[in-house]
Amino acid sequence: MSNQDLILYELRGRIAIITINRPEKAHSFNGVMLKSLHAKLIKADNDEKVR
Repeated sequence: MSNQDLILYELRGRIAIITINRPEKAHSFNGVMLKSLHAKLIKADNDEKVR
């Protein structure tokens, strides 16, 4: 699984869904995932389609 696949981002209408995707490690976080989560949160915050 690539680092991009660890934190998933999708839009469902006007809702951003951010999913932690690391089942083999019980969805535990590492530094790469924290940075990716931060980037996805910023993406959702800056997206005018997301409420």
